[in-house]
Amino acid sequence: AFQSGLTYLLFFSLEISASGEPSALDRLPSKSDAQDARRAADKVGGKLLISFGGNARSQNFGEMATSVTKRKRFLDKLEKLMKDYGFDGVDYNWEYPRNHQEWKAWGELMRETKELLEGHGTVTFTMYLDP
Repeated sequence: AFQSGLTYLLFFSLEISASGEPSALDRLPSKSDAQDARRAADKVGGKLLISFGGNARSQNFGEMATSVTKRKRFLDKLEKLMKDYGFDGVDYNWEYPRNHQEWKAWGELMRETKELLEGHGTVTFTMYLDP
């Protein structure tokens, strides 16, 4: 896929548990397949990202993001997943922050994720704009 011009491959779609941990991990590729994808991406400068959320898969985002403890737990587990699988970044597909408190927490999650990646990773946010 990367040889045909693909620049980013997102592994969709993990969820977040009520306790703030990544869940639905069975949706991840095997570590062997992830290593194959890593090698293919590296040949052409491609990037591998992990994606959280999506339609009907975002129910615990708000609870995780608004809790300092749960957000830290999530980011600690995210860091381990990224190292274990060789991901270059994360995509948040939170559908969608529902109030001012959740939007503020979204900002904290973005800032803390960026700090976690220390300028060496990509953070994206997939958004549905509800006017």
